[in-house]
Amino acid sequence: MSRDRKAQSRFGGLAGGLWVRGKTTKSESESEASGNSSLARTLDGFCETVLWTGGLPPRGAPGRSVAEVEGAPGPLRALGSILAASEFDRVLFVSQGETEVERLLALVAYPRHDLAVYRPGRGKPIAAALCMREPVLSEALRQLSAGRVDLESMCPAFDTAWLEGRLD
Repeated sequence: MSRDRKAQSRFGGLAGGLWVRGKTTKSESESEASGNSSLARTLDGFCETVLWTGGLPPRGAPGRSVAEVEGAPGPLRALGSILAASEFDRVLFVSQGETEVERLLALVAYPRHDLAVYRPGRGKPIAAALCMREPVLSEALRQLSAGRVDLESMCPAFDTAWLEGRLD
């Protein structure tokens, strides 16, 4: 796709954010890097920028690494780091690499909420979130200072839109 055509296909004012988790073995590391690279290329197709936290983007993957905010390691610190570094009002954050593009686009299509989240099923951790930068960053930092690490801890502070389970 040409550079001009690619820019026309993006959602204005939307940043993509990926959390690179710790790796345990070389084969898991290579598999995760491949999955993250693929997801980053997908996000790069419809987000104006791709931001990474928790590690460097794999070679050849779009985007840049951002500094981490203070707080205990986990998805909430990763989200706070992405939000703090973003220059855009909306951020599509992915904390689980296996999240499919249809679910990400479904979040982007939600009517305006400060926070819209996707989780693969009730009781499972949040896999992706569409956030309005300022209010969600403020709450994420508040939750981090209280020692929380999970994304679910900040959902009660908003009229959160929930997307759960399968889309088919």
